[in-house]
Amino acid sequence: MVKPVAGQWWQYSTDRRYVVGCTTDGKVVLQKPDGKTHLACPEYMQKTWKHLPDCTCWDWEPETFPQYYISRNPANAYVVRTDDKTMFVVSRDGSNGEPCPWYVSDNSRTRLTEQQALALLDPKPAPAQPRRTVTVPKWLVIDDQGLTFIVEQSEMPDGHNEVHHVGETTYEIE
Repeated sequence: MVKPVAGQWWQYSTDRRYVVGCTTDGKVVLQKPDGKTHLACPEYMQKTWKHLPDCTCWDWEPETFPQYYISRNPANAYVVRTDDKTMFVVSRDGSNGEPCPWYVSDNSRTRLTEQQALALLDPKPAPAQPRRTVTVPKWLVIDDQGLTFIVEQSEMPDGHNEVHHVGETTYEIE
């Protein structure tokens, strides 16, 4: 259990106090945000107050997790910090690496929002859409003057001297 000493920050409910020091009889001298001081029993503080070891000022807020950071390795998308001591790497395909320590040197990484981090993932290819096709018969037509031409239609052309089925064409419909 942490003993209240000068320079620490403590909180009870929403009331934050700065520890100025201790009196000769062992009471803790606490400073309020308005600058006024009051005394508290250290045993009572240890049981009912919360020590804020990372607190640095009156309006300090504790860190929230997860946090997202740029990866130092370009093969990875980003890093996720899960608490003050742990992180893991996210690959470009979205798979997670094993948890590993968060070092003080990692504090120099560039922080990202979750949305910015997710945008660094490689996009997933859209599933291939089935293509619609239509196949149309192809006809060689010879008319009364002996002229030839190709007609593409589903029914055999009529009213001509000669008509021959010569194949078909398949068209892709979007």
